[in-house]
Amino acid sequence: VTDRLLADTGRSRKRSTADLPIGGARDFPAAGPARDAWVAALARNSGLPLPRCQVLASRYGSRARQIALAESADPARFAAFDAYTPPEIAHICSAERVTRLEDVVLRRTLMGFEREITEDRLGQIAAVVGDTLGWDSVRRDAELKDLRTALMRRHHVPLGAAARRKAG
Repeated sequence: VTDRLLADTGRSRKRSTADLPIGGARDFPAAGPARDAWVAALARNSGLPLPRCQVLASRYGSRARQIALAESADPARFAAFDAYTPPEIAHICSAERVTRLEDVVLRRTLMGFEREITEDRLGQIAAVVGDTLGWDSVRRDAELKDLRTALMRRHHVPLGAAARRKAG
C-alpha cells in the first residue's frame, strides 16, 4: 500500500520498517532460551500457568504482558471455550481500534482460521465486545447478524440453522 501511495504521489520512501521490530515484536526475544526465560518470567509475574503464557506470547509477543495481567486481575472464562478469554477479548477491543465484532473474530484474532467458531461462542464473544464498546442489545444483535452473513458468504462457515442442518 505504501509503495503504491508513494508512486501515486511522486514521493520517495524516507525509511523502511522492513527490519524494524514493531508492535509485539518490539522488546520480544526472537527465540530460544531468551524467549523461554521471557515467557517463564511472564508466568511468574502474572501467576498464570506457563502453557497459557506460551500461547499469549506466541499470539502477541511483548504485548502478552498486558493481557496476562488483565487475565490475572479478572479470572472470567468463556463456557466451553478456553482458546480465548473475556479479558483477552476486552483488551483487544480497548487496544486495537475495534469497531465491529467482525474486527475481533476475523482480523484481530485467528478465530476465523482456527475453525472453532460456533453460534454459542460468537454470542459469548459478542457479549464481551458489546460490553467493552458500550453497545446496546440492538447493536450487538446487528453485529452478530452481519458477522454470520460474512462468515457464510465470504468464508463458507455455516452457523445457526444451516450448521445444524449440515450436522444433522
